[in-house]
Amino acid sequence: MGTASRKYLPIISRDLTQKVRIASILYIAQETRYIHIVTDRGEVVVRGKLADIAGRLPASFDFCHSYLLIDLDRVEKLQDVRIFFDNGRTLEVGKGSYVAFRKRFTEYLRMLP
Repeated sequence: MGTASRKYLPIISRDLTQKVRIASILYIAQETRYIHIVTDRGEVVVRGKLADIAGRLPASFDFCHSYLLIDLDRVEKLQDVRIFFDNGRTLEVGKGSYVAFRKRFTEYLRMLP
């Protein structure tokens, strides 16, 4: 099954077994040895590597920084180093990351039908 047709991201670890609806994910952040999966319903924290999860997500997910993976489909706008998501949540990122991410988000918007 390809990543485009997958509805859930399975989380299987020593302490947690859970499925996370991919459409509900806003972003995924790596913090030391833990991954923070931020969704509409809250946050799932699991031990692991962001690189291991990135390959299991649709192409709409893009790296804002080496430790931050964002679903471009959920981004409404970028302004003043802030990312605004479609559910009202915001995320502030560093200026260097923001500039590079803004360029990729602009390219993404130009490709929309």
